[in-house]
Amino acid sequence: MKKVIKIFILLLIVAVFVGTIVFLYQKSKKSPKKVAIGTPFITDIVKKTVVTGAVIPRKEIEIKPQIIGIIDEIYTHAGDIVKEGDLIAKIKVTPNMVTLNNAETRFNQAKIALEDAMATYERQKKFYDESFNDGHLVIQNSNPHMVKLSSALFKLDKARLILEDEEKGYERQKMLLQKSIITPDEFQNTELALEKAKTDFKEANDNYQLIKEETLELIEQEYQKTNLALNKANAEFISARNNLQLIKEGVTDENVDDANTLIRSTTDGMVLDIMVKEGNLVIESSTSNVGTTVAVVADMNDMIFEGSIDESEIGKIKEGMELILTIGAIENRTFHATIEYIAPKGKKVSGAVQFDIRAKLELRDSLFVRAGYSANADIVLDKKTGVLAVEEAWLQFEGEKTYVEVETQSQVFEKKEVTVGLSDSINIEIVSGLTENDKVRIPD
Repeated sequence: MKKVIKIFILLLIVAVFVGTIVFLYQKSKKSPKKVAIGTPFITDIVKKTVVTGAVIPRKEIEIKPQIIGIIDEIYTHAGDIVKEGDLIAKIKVTPNMVTLNNAETRFNQAKIALEDAMATYERQKKFYDESFNDGHLVIQNSNPHMVKLSSALFKLDKARLILEDEEKGYERQKMLLQKSIITPDEFQNTELALEKAKTDFKEANDNYQLIKEETLELIEQEYQKTNLALNKANAEFISARNNLQLIKEGVTDENVDDANTLIRSTTDGMVLDIMVKEGNLVIESSTSNVGTTVAVVADMNDMIFEGSIDESEIGKIKEGMELILTIGAIENRTFHATIEYIAPKGKKVSGAVQFDIRAKLELRDSLFVRAGYSANADIVLDKKTGVLAVEEAWLQFEGEKTYVEVETQSQVFEKKEVTVGLSDSINIEIVSGLTENDKVRIPD
């Protein structure tokens, strides 16, 4: 009996051992893996490239002063809307001492010259007024211009007296001739004397009239000359005074509203930034100095996208192409833009050649786009609608040929060559070799 029990226990142990071995073998045996399958599908394929850049105003104007000085007051702030001519800031002038000294010297000289010209003019005007009485010339021997005229008048008066005497003598001699008291020869001498007196009087009168005209012209010229000299002296005095005032104060009485000390906007737009503070020293722009920028004003209604594109893509774009912009700071919104400029020359950036492009941005009234926003632009290079496609990862390549594995029976596949077309790097067009009903193995 004990022997039977031992045999039974031994057989039981063997059975348990064999069972364990079989269980472990079945447990460790892997079931065949099922291959993933996909089918071709109809879709739109868009090939595009992405350009990074920023949105900026087309016109961004730097406002600079016209003189050197200290910012006294600032009237606008960043974000304010201004019109051309609106006041932005005011400058307090700090004159250069050498320039100021030269201006004061010029002013003093101009003042003395004006006083001298005024005195000369007054003397000439007095003589001019005294030389005419009711439109008639009044001879004054005290003036140099009148000396020659006075001499001519004296000769004319003398010739007149001689003529009058000769005329009286002629009448007496004529009566004596009629009474035969004198001979005809004697009367002829009287006639000759009268003719000579008439000739002398005519010559004296013609000479007087000529000298009178010359004198009148000289008096008029002298008067106009002193008047012109006075006007020039006065103009120089005003110019010197304004120059001195401008150097000392930066403004003159005549141009308070247009003074160089007043910095005004030169365009319509928004103030993007005020670059200075009250008390800052500013200098004007010149051929040797760019000057201090007081403010930056831009038209925020005319925005553009500026970016760079790689040389490998530049040949695929052209002016007039549309862009789809996404601005990082404005989520879930896209903007349209149109390429209006492609740089004719590239530049090296980190070893790669990049070409600048510029596109006009179509703004939305409900959104305010700030200057300097970073943006990405999608440029559509090619597009096909409603074409048969597969995922590009399903393809296999051998040399120049393209294949997919098509299921012929359940989990049984064979290679099939296909012709592909446009790709967007995710999906690729199948030109020939597959139908919508085919089942394609998806590689691991």
